[in-house]
Amino acid sequence: MGDGIKKIGVLFLLAAALGIVILGLGPLRDRLTDLNMTLIVDWLRSLGLIAVLIGGGLIILQAFLPIFPFIGLVTANVLVFGLVGGFFINWTSSVLASILMFYLARSTGREWAEKKLSRYPKWTRINDFLQANGFKSILTLRLFPIIPPVALNLLSGISKVGARSYVAATSLGKIPAILLQSMIGNDLLSFSENKTRILLLAVGFGLVLFIGMKVVRKKMKLS
Repeated sequence: MGDGIKKIGVLFLLAAALGIVILGLGPLRDRLTDLNMTLIVDWLRSLGLIAVLIGGGLIILQAFLPIFPFIGLVTANVLVFGLVGGFFINWTSSVLASILMFYLARSTGREWAEKKLSRYPKWTRINDFLQANGFKSILTLRLFPIIPPVALNLLSGISKVGARSYVAATSLGKIPAILLQSMIGNDLLSFSENKTRILLLAVGFGLVLFIGMKVVRKKMKLS
């Protein structure tokens, strides 16, 4: 009974996100295709409160159907709702998308998830790493993404990692990257005035990621 409720809940949330987004999918896609961030922001602002749902819904949808550039969606939310509000929407939606994918793999899509993961020949070793210490392992792989986030979501779902450990580690581990992207997005429209800060943020974060990923790869013997 519990598994049935989880399956229904996952499918309902996915359907709700898709339904919310479909209202503005066409015009937003046109604006993103034109790369005119001013038009995107003006359009979202014209929607009122529903813009929160559409902005968050698009982040969730992008995780399953990457038809929009993630940084474009992150930037739009920050420019419409401010750095703090935009970051919260981006982070919450990104975490929710990961949780939905986790439960989808665990409750209804084990065979589908294993098929997707078959393209990653070292996923068995990563699975062993996850199960050795669920929270710490997932947090490490969120902070230093040596494998794609989608693969981590699916692998966690079919592994024996506890749901609570997954949610907690994912929530914490996504903060640095989402915060950095939100900060860069906040400065994009005034790039000429903020290019030094953007460059320093990107280089600094990239350096930390590079070193961290090297260490994690060596620890997991994936190099």
